[in-house]
Amino acid sequence: VYDPVAQTARLEASYGSAPAVVGSLGGTTQPLAGGRTLVSFGNGGRVEEYDAAGTVLWRIESPGYVFRAQRIRSLYIPGTASPRI
Repeated sequence: VYDPVAQTARLEASYGSAPAVVGSLGGTTQPLAGGRTLVSFGNGGRVEEYDAAGTVLWRIESPGYVFRAQRIRSLYIPGTASPRI
């Protein structure tokens, strides 16, 4: 979190996975309902969703750069695999 008045930054959260992934370029995070977070590791080629405790719920691995990942509610159908959030 950046404070423009004090010109300081504070780490709000940190996500790491096993096996380790390093993304040195790009990447995004998206807060989700229930304390979940969706993380794209940019050129690390991985997207993971974490629960509120920091446990990986699922992951997608890609051989390339993942500019942005977003959970889009309209793509999830009620009653299949996981609930709409």
